[in-house]
Amino acid sequence: MMYQIQIGNPENPSELANCVSVSEPSPCAPEEVTVRIGAFPINPADLLTLKGIYPREDENNPSLGTEAAGVVEAVGEKVTTLSPGDKVFLLTQNNWSEILNVPASKIVKIGSGFSPAHAAMMKVNPATAYLMLEKFVNLQKGDWILQSAANSAVGRSVIQLAAAKGFKTLNIVRNPNRVDDLYALGADEVIVDDGDITQQLKTSGIYQKARLAFDCVGGNTTDAILQSLQKGSTLVIYGAMSSQPIAFNPGALVFSDIHIRGFWLTQYLKHASNPEIQHMYEQIISYVKSEKLKLPLFEEFHISNLKEALHHANTASGSGKPIIYFDKI
Repeated sequence: MMYQIQIGNPENPSELANCVSVSEPSPCAPEEVTVRIGAFPINPADLLTLKGIYPREDENNPSLGTEAAGVVEAVGEKVTTLSPGDKVFLLTQNNWSEILNVPASKIVKIGSGFSPAHAAMMKVNPATAYLMLEKFVNLQKGDWILQSAANSAVGRSVIQLAAAKGFKTLNIVRNPNRVDDLYALGADEVIVDDGDITQQLKTSGIYQKARLAFDCVGGNTTDAILQSLQKGSTLVIYGAMSSQPIAFNPGALVFSDIHIRGFWLTQYLKHASNPEIQHMYEQIISYVKSEKLKLPLFEEFHISNLKEALHHANTASGSGKPIIYFDKI
């Protein structure tokens, strides 16, 4: 038997997920590998999935989890790129199980020098930031990017990767205690939202200079960002942390030719070629190794303390992403 995290009651914050005992998987197929999961984080997207706000690809599958990392225990007879003992992170969904059989093409080998916690945080947030910077606008050095939720894991990755590429960032946060942290990461400007972010952006000195913007908050924040972009710019929406519908003045689209796009990493991983995906993660690993990209702070929990970890993820914004271990602590 092994442990698996399964979806619980989305209406009750204390019962969002449960740890249950299930049978271990059968031996892996010829093109699969068996991975023993060492660690996994609880991301905001996981919480929104548990609460029923984000969709699940397979409603009949009770397991969940966007990220996990571990060690290869066995490889199928057709697998030549991985070996038992390799440290890896997974590109699949529903990853919060103690043992998983995974297609070898959905595995990234991470090598030495990475803790299980850091490996477990490599898939989602750095890749989301990397791809949003690469896929939507052909930015030049010195170009401005505007983003909400700048203290989120994606926001911090955007700041660091933009700085490495020579782009400038204007960052919106709600917690004034995080401003110095963001400047230390390479932020060029930081605005603390005092409830009138539209006016704050107008007087920021960067008003209508940004060519690219990222929003994962929604509500009225989206409209404030739209009004603050230069003509012909692009706004990428990648989340809905406020759980509020997006509100905006259509004049920004009609008269300023602003383009609104959506981004979901799951869709990208589903449709991109394996060589393209592997190359992207090689680049991200390189940024981390060179310390141009620092991964988020984290708090460690044993699987027996799952409910405590979920509570921490729900309430302890900015104090460390929960990392859960099956066999540590």
